[in-house]
Amino acid sequence: MAPVLRLTFVGSWSDPTLYFMTDRLLMKIEESETWCQAFGFVRTTSKANSGQGKKVHIHYVDLALKLFHDINSPKEWMEVDIKDLGNVVKNLIAK
Repeated sequence: MAPVLRLTFVGSWSDPTLYFMTDRLLMKIEESETWCQAFGFVRTTSKANSGQGKKVHIHYVDLALKLFHDINSPKEWMEVDIKDLGNVVKNLIAK
């Protein structure tokens, strides 16, 4: 049986050529009341618990979908397991 090949995201958030990804990530969080609350960012118009009842790791995956699986994403990113990309997002936010 052939070994399963898993693709991983090969990029660094600190890479100057990928600065736009950090900007996109922060903009996506800022635009969403749900993600602001889920990730512990404070908003002045905050409603009581708008996390939609999802576990935080599901929010990471949802955010990864918005960041890495859109029409402008390179083909290589589309082939990476979305759970792995969710971990990429988690690692940056949890820093």
